[in-house]
Amino acid sequence: MSKRWWRAYAWLLGVLWGLPLCVTGIGLLVLPHDRSPSAECGVCFSPAEGLSVVVYVVAGAVLIPAGVIGNLLIAGVQIVRATRGHRDG
Repeated sequence: MSKRWWRAYAWLLGVLWGLPLCVTGIGLLVLPHDRSPSAECGVCFSPAEGLSVVVYVVAGAVLIPAGVIGNLLIAGVQIVRATRGHRDG
């Protein structure tokens, strides 16, 4: 097996989990935290809170399962490559 076996995992996790984390962090720093004075609803979010809610919902429904499935696929490919290398050599 290659010495850089972790590289595929790092790329996958960086894209699927690191990118949304960075977007959320930057959004929380940049977006306003106060609600609009004209907002008269029972549950109103500020833009920063709304971004957090959207990212949490997407992360729970899409990004976490996609990361798990991606990691399993990478592991399967690496196992197949490792067994093929032992058969040929």
